[in-house]
Amino acid sequence: MIYETNQGDVIGLAKTEIDAHTLGISRIEEILIESGFKTIVSSDILSKAFSNPQVPGNFSLIRKWIRENRISVLGFSYRLSTDNGVATFRKLMDQFLKGNLFADHKGPLKRVCFAGLPEASRIVKNRMGTGFQYF
Repeated sequence: MIYETNQGDVIGLAKTEIDAHTLGISRIEEILIESGFKTIVSSDILSKAFSNPQVPGNFSLIRKWIRENRISVLGFSYRLSTDNGVATFRKLMDQFLKGNLFADHKGPLKRVCFAGLPEASRIVKNRMGTGFQYF
């Protein structure tokens, strides 16, 4: 199911520990705030956890961050490598499914957006269908 995003949503912006998109995240945050959205950017500790979301302790931190901040839309950035970006995003999505974090399973996440290199974005879109947003 596709859910509409509205100004009542909390948008979480996350990247991995090593990512070339730090300035892009800051700019996206500014635009969202100017548009009336509440945003939460992942801390350094969370960015490290997003680097390896399949590790149970890391996913516990991610899940806690999403639930405590009532994040309903998550933007995830990985702009260093096509293969690593796709693999990391797939691991993250697998954890979200296993952890019942999607709204379809009574979780908080209505939408997950991927910001990656053009080829990574194409692969993610082709492999995961149209239920997600890609940049």
